[in-house]
Amino acid sequence: MSRKKQGQDSVNAPKGQEENEHSNSEYGELTYVESPSLDLTFKGITQCEEMAEEIKFYFPNIERPASEIRLITNVVKLNNNSLQNITGIVSVLSGVIYDLSNLAWIDLSFNNLTTIAKELTYFHNLKMLYMHGNRISNLAEIDKLSALGGSLIKITMHGNGVEGIPNYREYILRNLPNLKMMDFSGVTHADRTKMQSFSSALARKNAKNRRRPY
Repeated sequence: MSRKKQGQDSVNAPKGQEENEHSNSEYGELTYVESPSLDLTFKGITQCEEMAEEIKFYFPNIERPASEIRLITNVVKLNNNSLQNITGIVSVLSGVIYDLSNLAWIDLSFNNLTTIAKELTYFHNLKMLYMHGNRISNLAEIDKLSALGGSLIKITMHGNGVEGIPNYREYILRNLPNLKMMDFSGVTHADRTKMQSFSSALARKNAKNRRRPY
């Protein structure tokens, strides 16, 4: 029987999976491990390919290759690394996490990200996204997250260049209307009123521009 890493428990196959998918490593079935998170913080990771290398050593006390283990968790922590982009994150995480549709929180804070990857919208049930302390300076990058507007309830973007742009808070709330907390501050009725005023002014400006002759 495989030994367990401290803080992680080997468990039976998730509901809906056949029992023999995890019971005998000799036949190549998967082992499922329950954990609060996939924690790859402070690893010096610069790109997603390096995540795969770190994952190889993530289960030192389970006597199976990492490729035969699936983590049951809904939290991914990649904060405090040196990520410049997250290209390939879906592919890497699908090789270690049992069900990506359950992913609820991704922490990408304190990296070197300059853009917001559209790959994040793959995680359509994502509720919390931390991106503070990066290098995002174009507010239009937020537009890429609009597809998550129905699920995201908490986001952090402070400590990026965008924080200093006028109407920063209103712009984000306009794109992510279900937010309850932004930059560790609760979204208030006053915030929503300001957002509505901002949206109305923006709509008038866009309509005026459309009518302007070339």
